[in-house]
Amino acid sequence: MDVEKIFKALGDPLRLKILMLLPKSPSLRDFKDGLNVNQIVEELSGTQPNISHHLKILREAELIRQEKVRNNIFYYRDAETMKYVRDYLDKMADSRWIGPGTTSPEALPEPDDNP
Repeated sequence: MDVEKIFKALGDPLRLKILMLLPKSPSLRDFKDGLNVNQIVEELSGTQPNISHHLKILREAELIRQEKVRNNIFYYRDAETMKYVRDYLDKMADSRWIGPGTTSPEALPEPDDNP
């Protein structure tokens, strides 16, 4: 996973709102429980092109998934990426990196690495 791409995607307030609105990844039978772009537009009072643009960025960062069911595309938070981000932040919080002049952020281990 591309940590920089993930955090850039999280750096926009509207994308954060979209993520908070979307449900977790569904079971294989519950795709209809996600939200389609029109529902997101309605909920956030946005425009379809703008919301679609932000969904694309979130998809490229692997923060969300989409599933097509008939003529609809439903969106969900990607549970695996959310866990990765949570683990990464936990490692950062537990590391000695506390700001400029200390251990560089590049030295942070990937969440799956052993300390």
